[in-house]
Amino acid sequence: MKKRIIYLALMIFLSASFCIDAASQKGNPAIKNEGKFFVYYFHTTGRCITCLKMEKYTYEALKAYFPGELKSGKIEWKVIDVDKPENNLFIKKYNLYTKSVIISENKDGKELKWKNLDQIWMKVRDNNAYMAYIKEDVTDFMKGAK
Repeated sequence: MKKRIIYLALMIFLSASFCIDAASQKGNPAIKNEGKFFVYYFHTTGRCITCLKMEKYTYEALKAYFPGELKSGKIEWKVIDVDKPENNLFIKKYNLYTKSVIISENKDGKELKWKNLDQIWMKVRDNNAYMAYIKEDVTDFMKGAK
């Protein structure tokens, strides 16, 4: 019986703590209105050396040029296999027809805009050009944030 009372008290305490924390974040405009950017690399299950390079170079560029944004969560890196049934929705949403890097701006849980970095196939043979392209396009996209 004592164990149940202690367990119940602990659950009430944790629930109250969660509600207080959620309420404090709701009232904090810096948290509520802070925009977030997702950088996606979309691929299929079958992957070639070039596709693996695109994933690697994109992530290397983000780590090199946006380390603070990655660490703070302002930029989130996601690698997604569109052959998995739960990820099929991205094909239609972003008009995907090949491996792609997409950057998306989100605010208050809603996507505001997105861009397909469609030059990755032309730049992948030159690591420096590829990384410069990612840096420039991500920087420009973030400057134009809503």
